[in-house]
Amino acid sequence: MNFNLATEIEIIQILSTRLKKYRLTKNMTQKELAFAADVGFSTIQRLENGQSVSLDSFVKIVMALGAVQELSPLFFRKMSSIADLEQDYQLKQRQRVRK
Repeated sequence: MNFNLATEIEIIQILSTRLKKYRLTKNMTQKELAFAADVGFSTIQRLENGQSVSLDSFVKIVMALGAVQELSPLFFRKMSSIADLEQDYQLKQRQRVRK
């Protein structure tokens, strides 16, 4: 699915559905995942129901599922031109946002 056209709620629902399917392919119950991730059972339920959980809990859950490699492409800028490389170099030099 192209997330560019999705709303925040749609993206959350898609990700929560994918996470649940991933858990099921690992043949884990919600309780087993909660124990493995060191989070509460209700955290797993909330996440799979598309409700809010902390980023810390989300990362723990992804790690417990053995899917941390799936996070690698997030926010990774694909370089397709010299201009992209130059811009990337300039961004590395910046320490903070100018106002």
